[in-house]
Amino acid sequence: MKKSVLGFAALGVLNVAAYAQSSVTLYGIVDVAVRRDSDWTAGKARIAEVSGMVNTSRWGFRGTEDLGDGMKANFKLEGGFGVDTGAQSESASLFDRRATVGLSGKWGRLDVGRDMTFSWQYTPVYDPLGGVLATPTPTSHSAGRAGLLVNGLMFVTNNPYNNGKLRDNNIKYEYSAPNGLLIGLDYSFGETAGDNSKRSGRQVALGYLTNDINVISSFDVLRDANERQQRIVVVGGNFKASEQIKVTVGHAVLTADALFAPTSNAVSNPIANYASTFGVAEGGKIKVASTGVGADYKAGGRVTLTAAVYNTRVSGDGIAANDYNTYAFVAKYALSKQTLVYAAVDYQTATVNGGQMTQSGKRTNNGLTTGIQTRF
Repeated sequence: MKKSVLGFAALGVLNVAAYAQSSVTLYGIVDVAVRRDSDWTAGKARIAEVSGMVNTSRWGFRGTEDLGDGMKANFKLEGGFGVDTGAQSESASLFDRRATVGLSGKWGRLDVGRDMTFSWQYTPVYDPLGGVLATPTPTSHSAGRAGLLVNGLMFVTNNPYNNGKLRDNNIKYEYSAPNGLLIGLDYSFGETAGDNSKRSGRQVALGYLTNDINVISSFDVLRDANERQQRIVVVGGNFKASEQIKVTVGHAVLTADALFAPTSNAVSNPIANYASTFGVAEGGKIKVASTGVGADYKAGGRVTLTAAVYNTRVSGDGIAANDYNTYAFVAKYALSKQTLVYAAVDYQTATVNGGQMTQSGKRTNNGLTTGIQTRF
């Protein structure tokens, strides 16, 4: 009898130990700012409360279970929201940012579900601002032709018209070697009866990621329901010039068929296709190329200063090329490990070879931003 009791007790201990190897974490970011644009529309200034000027406001669950022999089961459910309104980022998707489950081990990591593209996932590696000032959306205050581009690299990889940020029906594999080498492969199913190519996507990533030197490159091709294509190529990296200074350089190019209209992702208020956005006729192509250069300076333990310059060229068949330049400066002050306040100033100017920059025809915009972010 005593042996039986001891046996059941031992099984109970082992069962508790097994459950102890699993973990689920609630996490998130709450980020909101007040921003003023000198020429928002029709030559008029606008002051607005904007969510996610440094990082997208989000909440989510992530979990892992130790399966033994170095193998783990993982999941992540993550949704974006606006602090200014409390609304979901995408009304059609509760977990619009990520919904994945998969396995990881010494052989790498495999995730299945809705996931980030490589170009978006590795934004901190190649973007001098690390995704800061990606909101408001680049064309939100222009007429037809691309407008005031605050962060040109984000226009290529994170504007709501190109599906460069997230993919549904996705399978992603990544391997990170101890020496810093990164290899990534990704495929998204089109789920079109009779034609597996339609609405499908393919991605490849190659990188070298260490503490002092980080380099990433990725190639992404996406097809729509009519076999029109969009391609995104990203290359860039950063290095530590000293303990206080980090230098970042990035280049991204988007090319797409004029009537490319992705349907695999939920997008709020999408522009139908590139033809209606940029005025490129059917059968033509649109090209957006952006280069960013910048540096971070850690001024003590709490202050980080970032300066960046972007050049973005929008061109296409039948339209004149337009060049946009952005000069940005961001200051962050850490109140704690979880909370920071920030301020930014940016200046955008256009060299327009045809058409106009804004509805009023002005070619400059001054932006002032101040905000707060906390993490949990």
